[in-house]
Amino acid sequence: MPVPPTQEVKWLDLKDIDKESFINLVGIVPQDVTLFNDTISHNIFYANMLADQRKLTDALNMAGLSKVMKKLPQALET
Repeated sequence: MPVPPTQEVKWLDLKDIDKESFINLVGIVPQDVTLFNDTISHNIFYANMLADQRKLTDALNMAGLSKVMKKLPQALET
C-alpha cells in the first residue's frame, strides 16, 4: 500500500500545525540586500512594520548598533 506524501520541515510534519502559526515563524533572508532611499529607522522597520520603538531599540541592541546610531548626525533619522 503506498505511503501518502508528507511535507516536513526537519522533524515537523506541516499537516500537524496551524498554517498561520507556521507562517509567523518563517522569515526570508534575501541574497541581495536592498536598502531603501529613506532613514535607517524606516529600513529597519521594513522587516516588521508593526514594530514599536522598543522593538527597534531591542533590535539595535542585539545587533550591537546602538552606540553607532547615536554617533550619526541624525541618529536613526539619518
